[in-house]
Amino acid sequence: MGRSAVLLAIVLLGIGALALVPSARGAGPTPVSGDVSGSWTLEGSPYLVTADATVGPASTLDIGPGVEVRFSGGTHLFVAGELVVRGAGLTPVSFTSADFAVAGAWGGIVVTGRATLQSASITYATWALDLEGGTALVDGLVASQSRIGLRVSGAAASVTRSAFSMNEVAGVSVTSGTADLARVELATNAWALALSGATVTIDNGTITGSVLGDADLTASRLLLRNSTRTGAFQFHDAASTATESWYAHALVKDAFGTPVPSASVTVEGGGLPAPIQRVTDPDGRARWIELVGRVSKAAGTSVPVYTVTASSRGASAGQSLSLFRETELVLGLPADVTDPVAAAGPNRSVPEDRAVTFDAGGSTDNDPAFPAGASFAWRFDDGVPVVLRGATVTYTFATPGRYTVVLDVTDAAGNLGQDVSRVTVQDTTAPAAAMQVPAQAYAGESVALDARLSTDNDPGFPATGNFTWTIESGGTSRTVYGRTAAFSGWWGRGTYTVTLRVRDAGGNDDAETATLEIVDRPFPNFLWLAAALAAWFAALGIAGTERGRMAFITWLVLPLFTRMRKDEVLDQFTRGQIYGYIVVHPGDSYVDIKRNLQLNNGTLTHHLNVLERDALIRSKNVGTRKLFFAAGARVPEDGGGMHEVQQQILRHLRESGGLAVNDVAGVIGISRQLAIYHLRDLSRRGLVRIERRAFRIVAYAEEPQGPAFP
Repeated sequence: MGRSAVLLAIVLLGIGALALVPSARGAGPTPVSGDVSGSWTLEGSPYLVTADATVGPASTLDIGPGVEVRFSGGTHLFVAGELVVRGAGLTPVSFTSADFAVAGAWGGIVVTGRATLQSASITYATWALDLEGGTALVDGLVASQSRIGLRVSGAAASVTRSAFSMNEVAGVSVTSGTADLARVELATNAWALALSGATVTIDNGTITGSVLGDADLTASRLLLRNSTRTGAFQFHDAASTATESWYAHALVKDAFGTPVPSASVTVEGGGLPAPIQRVTDPDGRARWIELVGRVSKAAGTSVPVYTVTASSRGASAGQSLSLFRETELVLGLPADVTDPVAAAGPNRSVPEDRAVTFDAGGSTDNDPAFPAGASFAWRFDDGVPVVLRGATVTYTFATPGRYTVVLDVTDAAGNLGQDVSRVTVQDTTAPAAAMQVPAQAYAGESVALDARLSTDNDPGFPATGNFTWTIESGGTSRTVYGRTAAFSGWWGRGTYTVTLRVRDAGGNDDAETATLEIVDRPFPNFLWLAAALAAWFAALGIAGTERGRMAFITWLVLPLFTRMRKDEVLDQFTRGQIYGYIVVHPGDSYVDIKRNLQLNNGTLTHHLNVLERDALIRSKNVGTRKLFFAAGARVPEDGGGMHEVQQQILRHLRESGGLAVNDVAGVIGISRQLAIYHLRDLSRRGLVRIERRAFRIVAYAEEPQGPAFP
C-alpha cells in the first residue's frame, strides 16, 4: 500500500469515527447570543445560538470536548478575538443547524481574529469555516454538507488531517490568500478547490468524486505533492498552473541481485535546475526523491522526463523516468560490487609454541561460485609480521600475549571483506631464574639480592613476574620479595642458603640456590704494620737525608699499602656487584651498566675508577662509547659499537648462512628471549634479515659485512 493510500485510510477512519459518535448531552440547552466568552463545557451542552454571537477582540471563547453547538437559521459565530475548540478523540466538538439539515441553514464560523480547532465537525452551514483576514490552525476538522467547507479570503490557513466532503459549491475556496493542506481528503464536492489569486499546497492528500472538477483556477498556483486525484482542472488564464510531484525511490542492485549500499544515485534532466545527488542506505535504496510528474496549464499538460543513474566501484546503470504516482525504480549494475563476508573464526586461547589452525570456511559471498576465484590472506604480527595464504592455515605463536589475527577475503571480482580473530597465547615456558648475591657478608650488613638477570619469553615478565627470596640457616628461614631486595636480619654467623623462586604471569616457575657465608667483621691486623714500622725506624739511621727517606717510603711502605687495597677492593658490595656484572657482560657500556644495576653516576664512576686503577677491569673506547671488560677477557679489535653478544651472533650467522632463533640462542649460550632482542636490534640496523620459514623464524646476515673479530 502506498504512502498516500495509508494516509487516506487514516482520514477516512477519522471521518467515520466522527460520524458514528452520538452527540453528547449535558444539562442544556443553554441559549447564547451577542457577546460570548469564557468556557463552554459539556455540562451546558447543547448550546443554542439564537442570534449572532460574537467573541470580542479582547475576549476568548474556549469550547471543551463533547460540546454541541446548534445555530438558529441564518445565525453566525463571529470571532474577532480568539476561539479555542478542544475536541478529543471520540468526543469531538459539533457545530450544526438547530432547524434544518440542509446546506446554508446557518451562516457558519467567521474568523477575523485567531482560531484553533482540534477534532471538530461543522455541518449545514453557508461557509463552514470562513477566514476573513484572520489566522487559523486546524487539525482533525470534518466540514461537510455546507455550501463551502473552508473559505479563505485575504488570509492564511494551515490545515492537517481534515476532510471536506459533499459541499455544494466547493470543498475549499481560497481568494487572495494561501492555504497549506496536509493529509486532507476532498471527496464528492462540486469543485474540490475553487481558487482565485491563491497559492495552495496539498501534501499527501486525496481528491475524489468531484462533480465539476478537481480545481477551478484563476490567477492561482496549485501544488499537489504526493497526492492523488481523479478529476480535471479548469484554467481561466494562462498564468494559472497545477503542478503534481511525487516521490521516487531508487533501489540499486549488483549483477547478482544484491542491494548495494553507499552507491551514488544521480537524477538530472526534466527541467531540474541542478542534478539531485543521493547515496543509497544499507538496504541499497535512495528514498524520498521528490520530482515533478505533471505540470498542467490552460495550454495543456507536460510530463518531464528524467535520467536516473546509479554507480558503484566503476560500474554504472541508468534509466529514464516519468512519474504519475509514487514510484520505486530498480537499477541493476552490470558487475559484482558486493564485498564478501569474511569469517576468521571464534576468539580463542591457545598455548605458546603449539600449531593453531585457522579456517575461513564460514566466509560467504553473493557470487554463487564462491569460493572459486577467491583468495584468503591471514595477517599475523607477534613480533615479526607474517602473511599466510589459503582458506585454512596453521600458525605457531612463539611469545605469550594477546594478538589480533586479520583475515582478508577477496572475491573473484576483487571485492574485499575483512574479519578479525583475537587470540590469547598462554605462557607455558618456565622462566630462567638467575641471581646475584655475594659469597660472603659481615654480620649486621645489608646484602642486596638481585634477580634482574632472570629471563622469560614473556616481554612483560619484569613487571608481571613474581620474585620470592628465601633465606635459611639452622632450621630458621625468612622470606622477602621483589626483583631486587635487601636483607640484613641475620641470626648469627654461619652458612646461609639463599633460594630465589621466580614465577611468571602464566604460573610457570623456576628456582636457583646460592650459599652465603656470614662472618664477623675482622679486627685490624697490625702485625705486618709493626714489622714495617720496626724496619722503618731501623732504616732511619741510613735514611738521614730527604732522598733516602723518599726512597725508603717508595720501596717499603707504598707496596704494602697497595697490596692491602687490592686484597680488600672487592670486599665492598657495590664494587663487587659491578665487577661481577662486567665479568658476565663483557663489552657493556657505561650506560648499560648504570641502567641494569640502577646506580647513580657518582657511585658508578667512583667504583669503575677504583676497579680500573687496581687493574681488575680495563676499558676500550669504541666510537663515542666506552666499553668495559674484566682483566684477562678478550677485547675485540673493532666492535663497531656493538654488544659482544651481537658480534657473536653476526659471526655465527655469516659462518652458517642462516640460523633459526632457537639455534642462535643455543650456539651463543643465551636465552631465546635475549636472542630475539638482539636479532631485532640488528634487524633495525640493517645487519640482519629475519624471515619466517614454515613454523620457524630464521635470521640471515646482511651485506655489507660488519667488523672483523679476532
